Amino acid sequence: MLDSFKIMGALAALMRNKDKLEESARRVKDAMERTTCEGSAGGGAVRAVVRAQLKIESIELDPALSAGLAEGGESKMLAESLIADAVNDGLDKAKLAARAIVEEEARALGLPDVNELGSIPGLRGLLP
Repeated sequence: MLDSFKIMGALAALMRNKDKLEESARRVKDAMERTTCEGSAGGGAVRAVVRAQLKIESIELDPALSAGLAEGGESKMLAESLIADAVNDGLDKAKLAARAIVEEEARALGLPDVNELGSIPGLRGLLP
């Protein structure tokens, strides 16, 4: 309970310093734009590059897998499944990277662990 009051006090102090808060938001946005994660599936047959903003940057298919796509049928279904798996792997990694970026910025602002922030009513569900 006392920790919640400390957290709320730190947040209130930040709210009074709009410039610092805006600069912090810019740093988080910039870091998320620069940070990429790679997901893969099928032993690297499919690679997906995902930004920490949770945007897909690229999908790469192994040439052997691409050649099999012309045949259709099971090869096409396998490729589709591998693409979905690689994208999901990349998204999972990007979510972790985004969380780390937010946690680092929160520490720089003197805020506690992001998990503790989520314990405050009104902030639940707002954090990655």
